[in-house]
Amino acid sequence: DEIQAKLQIPEGVDVTFEEVRTGPPVGKPVDVKIRGKEFAVLEQIAEEYKAFLATLEGVKDIRDDYEAGKPEFQVKVNEQAARRAQVGIADVGRTVRYAFAGGRATSVKTTEEEVHVLVRLPEEAREDISTMDALVVENAQGDLVPLRRIATFERQPGISFIKHIDFQRAVSVSARIDENLTTSVKVNRELQKHFEGISKKYPGYTVRYSGEDEDTRESMVGLFMAFGIAALAIYSILAIALNSLVHPVTVMVAIPFGLIGVILAFFFHGIELSFMAMLGVVGLSGVVVNDSIVLVDFIARYSKEHPNSRLEGIVEAAKHRFRPVILTTVTTAVGLAPVAYGIGGLDPFLMPAAMALTWGLIFATVLTLVFIPCLYAIELDIKNFLVTMRQRFHSA
Repeated sequence: DEIQAKLQIPEGVDVTFEEVRTGPPVGKPVDVKIRGKEFAVLEQIAEEYKAFLATLEGVKDIRDDYEAGKPEFQVKVNEQAARRAQVGIADVGRTVRYAFAGGRATSVKTTEEEVHVLVRLPEEAREDISTMDALVVENAQGDLVPLRRIATFERQPGISFIKHIDFQRAVSVSARIDENLTTSVKVNRELQKHFEGISKKYPGYTVRYSGEDEDTRESMVGLFMAFGIAALAIYSILAIALNSLVHPVTVMVAIPFGLIGVILAFFFHGIELSFMAMLGVVGLSGVVVNDSIVLVDFIARYSKEHPNSRLEGIVEAAKHRFRPVILTTVTTAVGLAPVAYGIGGLDPFLMPAAMALTWGLIFATVLTLVFIPCLYAIELDIKNFLVTMRQRFHSA
């Protein structure tokens, strides 16, 4: 009200203010698109969504884009009666349009321009609804059929505009959220769960969840593709650097270790795995392999220098590389902690990515120091077993 008074906005004019978002996702927090044939049913479904959204905490500014227009006088054709009278619906529409809007009968050419002659009912007849009862329609045989015999006339509210999505009529329900109380992901999940059987309740009508929810799904698809490309690039670089096709697999086992840490951290903090969190996971995949590389590279070099003491090389790697691995992780985690926990200022946009990097790295480091040497030992046992079996096969 205060803003409306300052801007001198007339009463009855609806003014809304929407914050422009700078990062993904950029759609509305809640945007439900309902598609179907009849606007009455579309509005009924929209009212059900609005009523449920009103019960959710943190949801505000709930509205739909269905706007009733001025009253209309509708001509509803009885198809069976029109078929018996050999009158098409197009003939009815053309007759009504020519009567009230007019139709071009001929053109008169002058020296400078061509003037079209428009024929229609007089103004007093056009303003009288009873004129519809007197209209006649020419059928396929050239006979005149009274319009009232094949059609009925009803006065109904009009529609300001008709919105289509995928060639179907559509009504959108949107809302904003208070991010201190809830999230877009949570609200959309509640909607999808509550209205799971909406298409069965209203056959022929479909619902699509757009806005942030749709943007996030599309972004996630691209993110998983980027993750796969990143993993392939990491494997290729490690295979060249370590001169092995097996050692890179041992090194990259740290990536799922980090992912476990991310899932547990977000679960105990009560935070949704958002797009920015998954973006942090992609970055994490390139960071967590550092500790594995330090261990595997040390073991590989020690094994070359002491071919008969490979198991001892695993133990030595765990002992000598423990401090560098821990220090690397601690310095990285401490550097990211202020962003993850808002120390000195909270940034909700970057916080999920920083938290994913911090806890994924910590969890992966702990597991790396334990499981990577074990996996390398298992790899060594399998290799020795295969060598022994090959020797026995050749000796036989």
